[in-house]
Amino acid sequence: MKNFFKKTCLIFFMIGVLKVTPINDKDVHAAGTQYYYNKYTVQSYEIYSESSWMNGGGFDGMEGDPNYTTSDKYSSYTFASVQGRYIETGTLVGGDYANMQWYPIGSYYVDNNFSKNTLYKITGNSGGWIYVDKKVVSVSTGERRGTLVQSNVVGVDGTYPNNGKHSDGYWYVKGSIVNNTPTINLTTSNNQILSEVNGKNVLQLNGNVLDTDIGDTINVKFSIDGTTGYQSKVLP
Repeated sequence: MKNFFKKTCLIFFMIGVLKVTPINDKDVHAAGTQYYYNKYTVQSYEIYSESSWMNGGGFDGMEGDPNYTTSDKYSSYTFASVQGRYIETGTLVGGDYANMQWYPIGSYYVDNNFSKNTLYKITGNSGGWIYVDKKVVSVSTGERRGTLVQSNVVGVDGTYPNNGKHSDGYWYVKGSIVNNTPTINLTTSNNQILSEVNGKNVLQLNGNVLDTDIGDTINVKFSIDGTTGYQSKVLP
C-alpha cells in the first residue's frame, strides 16, 4: 500500500491586512505518483524444452541403427533443462543385438551425437524389428535482466515496467516511491497602491500548489501579523 506523506507549504507575511482566498480543488494539482526505477541491460539466453513422446519408427534389429547399436540402455533418464540434453540414469540394461538378445521394452537410450538432444524408448520388438518412441529437445530464445546501467531513474508510475523490458530496449525494476517537495506559486495584481486608507489596504494573493505525489495531504499555512491559520487538501 502506498505510504502517504504529509507536506506543508508555509507562507509568512508581515503586512497590515491580507485577503486570503480559500483553496479550491482547481488550485491544487498532482502530476502523478513517481517511483524510482533501476535500469539494466537486457540479456538473451537459450531456453530448452522437450517434446512429448512421438513415434520414432522401427528398424531391423540385426542391421541395427547407429544410435541403437552404439548406445548403452538404461532403466530411466533425466532431462537436463539448463544444458538442453538427456542423461541416462538408473540401472544399466543388458542385451546383445548381434545375437538377437533384444534390450528390454521400456529401456532408454540417447542419440550418440554430441548434443544428446534425442531420447529413445524401446516400445517393442517383433520378427527381428525394433520399435521405438522418441523425444527431442527444442531451443528458443528468452530475455532477462542483465547488468545495472543506472540507479534511481525517476518516472511517473507506469512509465516503465515493474520488472521487465521497456520499449527503449532496457530492463527496468520498480523501486520505492519518490517523495517530492511541493511547490507554491503566488501572484498579485500589478500596479497596486497600498496604504491604511480603506479600499487600498487589501492585498489579494492568488496562486496554486503543485505536488507530483498523488494522494498526499497538502497543508497550506500562513501567518499575518502573528495570526496563523491553514487549509488542507488531499490530492486526488
